[in-house]
Amino acid sequence: MATSAQLPPAAPATDAAQRDAVFDIFRRWGYLQATLDPLGQYLPPEPFPEPVPEGELADEARAYYCGTIAAEFMHIANNEQRQWLQHQIEQTPAPPAQRRILTDLIRADIFEQVIQSR
Repeated sequence: MATSAQLPPAAPATDAAQRDAVFDIFRRWGYLQATLDPLGQYLPPEPFPEPVPEGELADEARAYYCGTIAAEFMHIANNEQRQWLQHQIEQTPAPPAQRRILTDLIRADIFEQVIQSR
């Protein structure tokens, strides 16, 4: 017979639900706070239409949805497409391939020199 001490804690499910709730607010309204005007002269950020949570989860969601690129995708009716976009946006980007970038820059510079010499 199982006692209440032997039952697994419900904290991970609660944490996942809390994370989803916080991220859902930023998925829906994060584009309003995106930094689209780097000088801050023309586009002041608009307030969220609902209370914005604070804390570590909110900071993580803000990093994905309120940066220099805004994504508004919660209006998409197809749940599979919306989930795919959500997964792509919430991934940590891979580090840039610096060797390839340097090679491409060198090739572009050599190409420019050839064009200028003709």
